[in-house]
Amino acid sequence: MLSFNLWSHWHPLAALPAFARATAFDLIDFLTSNLMLPLGGLLLAVFAGWVLPVSLLAEELRLGPAWARRLRWMLRYVVPAGIAAAALGPLLA
Repeated sequence: MLSFNLWSHWHPLAALPAFARATAFDLIDFLTSNLMLPLGGLLLAVFAGWVLPVSLLAEELRLGPAWARRLRWMLRYVVPAGIAAAALGPLLA
């Protein structure tokens, strides 16, 4: 609320050109949506793909063993690549 009221003219990272006009709310929004959400999804995919046993994936999702192995392969390789592409795309453009 303060970013729209009393702190609306305060720009904590004004020294950085990319964040020169960003208020505290803008910085928190950028941090959560562009950094923390992709990182959380990436960590969840890595955990489910590399740490959890295939039998647990199959049991929890009620999949056959062949489908569970396909899902595990996607969680290991495809999903992290997609998250990285989606997260880094706007930052590199």
